[in-house]
Amino acid sequence: MVTAIRKILNTGTNKFESAVNQMTELIYSGNQYVSLNSNTFAELPQNDLQSLNEFWLSACYFQRITRDNYRLCFPRRDWEKSTVYDRYDPEKIPELQNCFIFDPFIGDGVLFLCVGNNESNRTDIKTASVFRPSSGFVNVRDLPTTVIEKDDGYSWIALAQSDNRFTDSNWISLEVRDRLSFFSADEGQFVNDGVSLEAFKNSISSPFSAGSTGPVRFYGVDNLYDKTNAAEVTAGLPLFDIDTMKRFDVFQFQQSLRDSGINTQTRFGVVGATTGTLPDSINPIGIDQQINNSPFSDSSPVGWYNQKVQNWKLKSGSVEMVYLDPTAGNLGASDFTVSGITAPTIQVKGNGTPPSVEFDLRKIKSDTWYINGVKIGKDLSSGERIVGKDNTQVEFVVNNTNNNYGFENSLKALITPYNGLLTEQNLYGPVIPVNAFMASVTMKESDIEKTLRVGAYAGDTPSSFDSYALISEPTNFSNNRELGLDLPPNTEDLKRNVVYALLTFTSGKTPTVGNKIYASAPVLSAKTGQVSLLRGDVIGIVQAVDIAKTIPGPTTADILFTTTNREAFTTGATVFVEESGGSFSAVVTAKGDPQVKELSGTVTHIGNSNFTLSGTTADKRVSIKYITRV
Repeated sequence: MVTAIRKILNTGTNKFESAVNQMTELIYSGNQYVSLNSNTFAELPQNDLQSLNEFWLSACYFQRITRDNYRLCFPRRDWEKSTVYDRYDPEKIPELQNCFIFDPFIGDGVLFLCVGNNESNRTDIKTASVFRPSSGFVNVRDLPTTVIEKDDGYSWIALAQSDNRFTDSNWISLEVRDRLSFFSADEGQFVNDGVSLEAFKNSISSPFSAGSTGPVRFYGVDNLYDKTNAAEVTAGLPLFDIDTMKRFDVFQFQQSLRDSGINTQTRFGVVGATTGTLPDSINPIGIDQQINNSPFSDSSPVGWYNQKVQNWKLKSGSVEMVYLDPTAGNLGASDFTVSGITAPTIQVKGNGTPPSVEFDLRKIKSDTWYINGVKIGKDLSSGERIVGKDNTQVEFVVNNTNNNYGFENSLKALITPYNGLLTEQNLYGPVIPVNAFMASVTMKESDIEKTLRVGAYAGDTPSSFDSYALISEPTNFSNNRELGLDLPPNTEDLKRNVVYALLTFTSGKTPTVGNKIYASAPVLSAKTGQVSLLRGDVIGIVQAVDIAKTIPGPTTADILFTTTNREAFTTGATVFVEESGGSFSAVVTAKGDPQVKELSGTVTHIGNSNFTLSGTTADKRVSIKYITRV
């Protein structure tokens, strides 16, 4: 008899811990912002002092990088036909195993773990994968919480869907969002990912439509003391009645009550009911039920994952696969041919509900068998694999072979963790070789346009952005206080860095977008190998123009501009706007200030972008990504 024990899962060369620590430190060390820049001075932004100064001169828009904009990630490996994949071995470092693959052809793309690479489940045999792991499944909700066995002998487990905001051709991150275990302060809170979770929340309170509005009643789960009426409120009695409330807000309000220590169940009003009326007799729906049973839960990345997490927890300590390692048992070729009246058998004992394990046998003649390998037994009536549960170790007892002890030593089991296979702490590091993290910021076109519109300025706002930057701890222009300092880590913050002013031109000339603004009249100078250039003290760049011409009289223009010297644009000041081969003067009437202090914070990265506002009502989104490897 030989015992197989669930090993402490290997976190791999400390790269996982390093990635988590670095990401956590970055998130909580100071507020991070991403900027969009227009008419960037430098032709190609570089991480040097000159570029940094010139870059700040063109910074128009700042958006806070929230906690939820960061993800752990790892190299992407798509499934390829006729490729030999490794069987996952919990005793080996994940980075040394080619056992997980990405299948982009189902849902948002699903990561699968290879747990078997031949039909005999022998470690000394490897075959090529022929069938995609998701083949035969139409929707992600059809993927089972069990091992998927394919006709090519491969066995797979569906782990999680891709988070497409953080996935590209080279890198992948997953929607593993049951609880954000890496941030203990937020444990137990669902995070708003801005995409799937919002739709997920909107679907709460099945079967009514997501956008419907109606009366809602919140019932207490626990006995509470009502300080206002000096009375105890028994569990199950109504706490709050709200005449009109959207289903999305029902969820948010319930979460807020939970955060304050009040656990509630809810009942949404009947369709067509008079506003303010609620049924007297109800069956309240708890928040966990709402999440697990909502129409969206089994198909969205977050909902699908949440469901699978719960299902795997119900069968924690299951033996999902068993393997035969001839080397471990010192088995020779002759050991696999067995003669006798009774066929070879395997008995399994566990400290929970044991699985059923069988030899894969080929009968040669009436009293002779050949042992092809080993497999999990199945229920004859249902066809389900008998994997057991609640085991941390199992014992194998082999009978009726030529070398019982050798076969016992050769048998190895894959036992799922006691808290479930799909929790973050069990996936990242132990199974998936996470060694990097990524920041990806999704920007709404409508937010950019609205933020850049200053006061009474009526013209177009900047619409084309040729570069961007990642900036740590920029400060507020008005009080030099760090931006986002008083905000929760997952609260968005949008700031403009454009200034609004009125320019008056006695020359009749007008500025155009991209013109540089000088503190004094620039001079024309020749530079070897280039055309003649204007030289002078550049203090701003024209980013948008709204021209109004008075006849007779001077030409005036409302402009939005970026600057690193706001003090130079006081009312009555004269500035100079570039034109081909020279410049023309303008008198300033100051009308606004930026929201970001120039040259504040630390620019950690700058790069090129090609983001242009479409001018439509639909929001255009762009994800800005960077990767820090560890």
